[in-house]
Amino acid sequence: MIGTLRLTSGLILFLFVSGHFINHAVGITTIEAMNAVSAFTITPWRTLPGTILLSAALVTHGTLAVWSVIRRRTLRTSLKDWIQLTLGFLIPLLIASHVFATRITYEVYGYSERYSYELWSLWVASPQKAITLCVALLVVWTHGCIGWHNWLSTKSWYLRNRNPALFIAILVPALALAGLISGRYRIIEQVQEPGWLDAVLAPIRPHFPGMAQMVFGGEFRVRLVTVAIIVTIILYHLIRWVLNAQKAKTRLHYRNPQTGLSADLNMRPDMSLLDTIRSAGIAHASVCGGRGRCSTCRVRIDHSLTDMPPPDATEQKVLERISAPPNVRLACQLFPPSPLSVTALLGPNPSAKDAGPQPRHHAGMEQDLVILFADLRGFTKLSESRLPYDVAYLLNRYFAAMGTAIEASGGHLDKFIGDGVMALFGIDGNIESASRQAIAATMRMARNLDKLNEDLATEMNAPLKIGIGLHSGLSIVGNMGFRNATSITAIGDVVNTASRLESLSKDHDAQLIISERTARYCGHDLSGFPLQSVTLRGRQDALEVRVIGSALKIPPAPEPDK
Repeated sequence: MIGTLRLTSGLILFLFVSGHFINHAVGITTIEAMNAVSAFTITPWRTLPGTILLSAALVTHGTLAVWSVIRRRTLRTSLKDWIQLTLGFLIPLLIASHVFATRITYEVYGYSERYSYELWSLWVASPQKAITLCVALLVVWTHGCIGWHNWLSTKSWYLRNRNPALFIAILVPALALAGLISGRYRIIEQVQEPGWLDAVLAPIRPHFPGMAQMVFGGEFRVRLVTVAIIVTIILYHLIRWVLNAQKAKTRLHYRNPQTGLSADLNMRPDMSLLDTIRSAGIAHASVCGGRGRCSTCRVRIDHSLTDMPPPDATEQKVLERISAPPNVRLACQLFPPSPLSVTALLGPNPSAKDAGPQPRHHAGMEQDLVILFADLRGFTKLSESRLPYDVAYLLNRYFAAMGTAIEASGGHLDKFIGDGVMALFGIDGNIESASRQAIAATMRMARNLDKLNEDLATEMNAPLKIGIGLHSGLSIVGNMGFRNATSITAIGDVVNTASRLESLSKDHDAQLIISERTARYCGHDLSGFPLQSVTLRGRQDALEVRVIGSALKIPPAPEPDK
């Protein structure tokens, strides 16, 4: 409810400000045009419904903004949020005089100022106020645009249209400033006309003393209250920090593989996990600013979940949207009651797209996979007689041929290791489909290699050969690595076994060795290939495998029943 009220009131105020900016921009043409357009951009807000709506939005947004700062557990936050917060408190200090000189005088004295008087009072009577208004214009607009960005940063359509949105965000205030400055030159010219100024000031002269006193007095009171609120907030947080420093604390072990950071922190029960991390001066992802909307602050809990409070409705909705496993929580919504060990799942500077749905395996999980290892035979000897450029060219052609075959079959290309390839099948499926995809990949790899050998026949003394190992089983799959070298990969015995099978293919002069477990699920009849029991380095038990001389000799899978 609070979030909805704050958002709705902010949108109303932004609509009001946008109308003013459009009106100012018209000043590029004539002052008469500004007066004419104001009937559509300003006058509706001076009706009774418009006044009630605008006043309610102003009071609601201001009150909730102050409340949001008071209820923070810490004043440590992102630079973007600090900029928006600072600009928000600057707004009443900068626009108080303008508001009293225009809207309040209208309500009290019934005086509806025209742009002629407004431009004269700014650029001729009080030029310093014109500069203040221009600064206020930029402050208000920037504050509003940051609010828009925070709200829309998790919307896919906004991510696709950020450049046009940025263009509009820059264009509107630029045109508004251009209109005000253009009005300055026109008003200076009109002041020179005999009798023009007397005609403009005639309606206001009887009320000028009272209006001036009201404007200056109102401006002083608004600024005094604003400063008092700022000081009160600072003192409140300072006193609370001193009192909470005496409370019992629990321990938090925090780890971020993307940055290589590992730290032990003191954790207060009244602070969220995100606040605890930021209070320690650690940068942690949070696109939405800790409002429980984006999911980028998510962490993996590395110990039992039995003593953790369950997610509330807000957090549960986000976790369901990203299909998070039970051990993943939002750091901004979790208030741990006991010692905790967590791992950050994103780097400290994520993009907004990271807030969208993510596969469950990104957080780390045990999953039945098929692992493929492939290696280029005799490449070391082949590269000894070639220039470095030729070696790089040849490897890139080979990698492109193998990578295309793997991805076209539905596999995940894990990494290139020297002249070898590692791929994963079944990340988003079951073991049956993974085995079928893996066999399809080996057949495509064999065809692509034959095509590559044809293309390079005039450059090589002998055709390239590969050895492939396929094995399946439970693996730990997740987003692993360090800093920028982070990617989805798998670890476990099944990975080591697949690598050993690839090495064994050289001893058998075979293109493919596939474990019998994988062969049973692949859907192809591999009974025509010899079944052997092999002992691999690092394994005590023998493993049954099928030795296949060429993947192109694998018979096609039977057509599924219709």
